[in-house]
Amino acid sequence: MAPTASAPVPTTPAATSTTPAAPVAPAPVPSTPAAEGQAGSGTTSTQVTAPPAVPTIAAPPEGPVTVTGEQVNTPYGPLQVAVTFTGTSISSVKVLQSPSSRALSVQINAHALPILIQEAVTAGSANIDAVSGATYTSAGYKKSLQFAIDHRG
Repeated sequence: MAPTASAPVPTTPAATSTTPAAPVAPAPVPSTPAAEGQAGSGTTSTQVTAPPAVPTIAAPPEGPVTVTGEQVNTPYGPLQVAVTFTGTSISSVKVLQSPSSRALSVQINAHALPILIQEAVTAGSANIDAVSGATYTSAGYKKSLQFAIDHRG
């Protein structure tokens, strides 16, 4: 049996197909020394610039707001404060917990806490001095106070 030759298939313009063109990416922008930080780097990049952000300043809430600070564990017991803000100012501080398991701790805190409260209200921040003889109480107070300031919203 002999192989048979097949006849050529005629092509018509309707039989050919064209593939749609792929989308064209934006042309790269040649880099400049200021943009790349290196002179003559020869690299290119595509730059997209967003409009500058407009800063917004939230208005302080109406009326006083009280925020509870974190409970700080000192070597002699827990210390925690609640801070009342009027606008952006500290208007008062209330001690919710203070070390009280030893008579000496109660005596130290009776002296130190009123000073720390007054200092915080006057300074309007947790950037206050420690009370001499009440190092741990002062450190715990400042940490709880700073937490409340940071979370006032």
